Amino acid sequence: MSAFSEAALEKKLSELSNSQQSVQTLSLWLIHHRKHSKTIVSVWFNELRKAQVSRKLTFLYLANDVIQNSKRKGPEFTQDFAPLIVDAFKHVYREGEESCKKQLGRVLSIWQERAVYEQSLLEQLSQVLDKESGERLSRLVEEACMLLADYSGRLAAEIDDRRQLTRTLTVFLQSQKDGLAQNEQKLEVRIEHCSRPFCVRLIHLTLICPQSLACSMKCVENLNSELISHLRKDHFISFSLSSVQCVCTAHTVSKVSV
Repeated sequence: MSAFSEAALEKKLSELSNSQQSVQTLSLWLIHHRKHSKTIVSVWFNELRKAQVSRKLTFLYLANDVIQNSKRKGPEFTQDFAPLIVDAFKHVYREGEESCKKQLGRVLSIWQERAVYEQSLLEQLSQVLDKESGERLSRLVEEACMLLADYSGRLAAEIDDRRQLTRTLTVFLQSQKDGLAQNEQKLEVRIEHCSRPFCVRLIHLTLICPQSLACSMKCVENLNSELISHLRKDHFISFSLSSVQCVCTAHTVSKVSV
């Protein structure tokens, strides 16, 4: 096997993949150089913290393989990993992928079944997983509450905007209705005011020429034309001239009939 050096170890750790062959090959190399166990464990922990999220669990698999397979040749790795293994579990649980949580539990179960470490250390690892799981759940709940509060705030603001828009539209529509009613009243007064002198003239002309109905109708048409022209010049309100003509004609003819 190749000679040991920290640079060589760092290179091999950077090339470590999640395959079983890759883990076992590097594990045999580390066990072969077990006299450097302290350095190996220190470099392993530093590289673990720098590793990509997707590779962190692989470092735990490597440690598991080294710890279990090195016991037959000596206790070096079991002893040297012990002070760092709790922090390593915490780091992988917090920084690793979501699937890491379940795999860490499986590794711990194997160690408990095979008594890889003393019960006190195994309990610490179990507490780490329980505590981290509780803290993670608490963080998720807190994030959910923050999202809900943000959504509620935006929803309340939107409701206020819609209420303000509704009030504005209500005021606008009411003002339009009021204006329309006022204009209708003014129109009625104006029509009544404008029609009186023309009606008097029509009655007078009809009395002068009662035998000529055609003459009377011609007078009506002339008076209507004058009334329409008068309203156009006055610019009082814009409405259909034909409607005014019909109203005035009906009004004047009814008076003539009387």
